[in-house]
Amino acid sequence: MHIPVLQKEVLAYLDPKPNQNFIDATIGEGGHTFAIIEQILPNGKVLGIDWSQELIQELKVKSQKSKVKSNLVLVCDNFANLKEVVKRERVLAVSGILFDLGMSSWHLTEAGRGFSFLKNEPLDMRYSPQNPLTAEKIVNYWSKSEIEKILREYGEERFAKKI
Repeated sequence: MHIPVLQKEVLAYLDPKPNQNFIDATIGEGGHTFAIIEQILPNGKVLGIDWSQELIQELKVKSQKSKVKSNLVLVCDNFANLKEVVKRERVLAVSGILFDLGMSSWHLTEAGRGFSFLKNEPLDMRYSPQNPLTAEKIVNYWSKSEIEKILREYGEERFAKKI
């Protein structure tokens, strides 16, 4: 069972009310979304976006088994394409948008993409197989200076050069 981080705080900030519409631009396992939907019933909707087809499929199954399937629209896409997704899905007005950035426990335990050093998995580390660039390609084909830059700038690793 996935436990969403800061759920109370997210709900307090978004303050969802009946019949409002929201976007969860990084729906993941849907923890925040299902809590929002409980507040926006009966006619509110959440547009849920995730780059992982596996997570979207799991959420489709989960929502079909619940009373909220008509309140949830699921789209497999990257939040970077939010403007296009909103246009394509004909979303007219929303009361709030949630971006829960970063990996979830699913990525560490279920994805099979090498996010955890505790499992023997391919060195993939992509949120979606649609992205052609894997961690394996970076480690084996990029220059030391490019890898050092990634570790220093994005990982905030002060020993990037040594690593």
